[in-house]
Amino acid sequence: MSEYYWDDVSPNMIEELKNFQELFPEHELQLRNVLCDRCDGEGVITNPAFNGPVYGYEDETWDDEYISPSKYDVKCPACGGAKVLKEVDANVTDPFAMAAWAEWQSDSYDSAQERLAELRAGC
Repeated sequence: MSEYYWDDVSPNMIEELKNFQELFPEHELQLRNVLCDRCDGEGVITNPAFNGPVYGYEDETWDDEYISPSKYDVKCPACGGAKVLKEVDANVTDPFAMAAWAEWQSDSYDSAQERLAELRAGC
């Protein structure tokens, strides 16, 4: 089930799963490991500082020896370098637990959006 409500889910997802399991122990979620889609299972990504128009492919001054892909790689922020993410397995999880988990995710998303709106408003 790859229906996440936010982009960088791994650190938040693990915390959300722990909180959900603590508050609702009667709903047992079955997890599975899936390949991280942000780093494609590499565990590292190209440093985001090199993204953008300054170092684009159309730049004729691109120096492959100076800025090699592996030289400035950083740990993947989604999986933390683990190469896999935990995901709720909808095929083996109880439907009632899946419904409770979906509601939990929706409430978490709404809460995060409310917090962002408060920050934009200066609260």
